[in-house]
Amino acid sequence: MARLTKCLLVGHCGADAFAIDSMVSGVCSDLPVLHVSDESTLRREATPDALMLINRLLDGMFPWRDGTELIRAMAEEAEDGERPTMMLVSNYEHAQQAAEAAGAVPGFGKSALYDPATTEHLRRFVAGERFG
Repeated sequence: MARLTKCLLVGHCGADAFAIDSMVSGVCSDLPVLHVSDESTLRREATPDALMLINRLLDGMFPWRDGTELIRAMAEEAEDGERPTMMLVSNYEHAQQAAEAAGAVPGFGKSALYDPATTEHLRRFVAGERFG
C-alpha cells in the first residue's frame, strides 16, 4: 500500500466535516483534506492515493442513501489497487462490519475522533502500512 496523498471527507454535514477535518489535519498536517458533497467531485478525486472518510448517512447530492452503499458501489467498480482507501465514520459496530464486508478498511466513530487509538490508526493508513 502506497502512502496516501489526500483525504476526502464524503457526505458529512458542516459541523462533522469541520471536526473531522481538524482531527485529520492535526494527525497528518501535510495531508490535504477535501470536502466532497456531490458525485462529480467524488468521481474526480477518488483516486488510489486517496483516503475516503465516508459518513454512515450521506449528506449532500449523492445517488446513494448511506455510506455502505457507496463503499459497495466503488468496490465493485474498481480493482483493489485502483480504488481509494475507504473508511466508514460511524459509532455503530454493525455499520462498521457492513462497511468492511462491502470493501472498506476498519473505520472509526465520531465519538472517537480525538482518541489516541484513532489518530494512530489514521497515521498508519496515511503512511501506507498494511493491516492483517
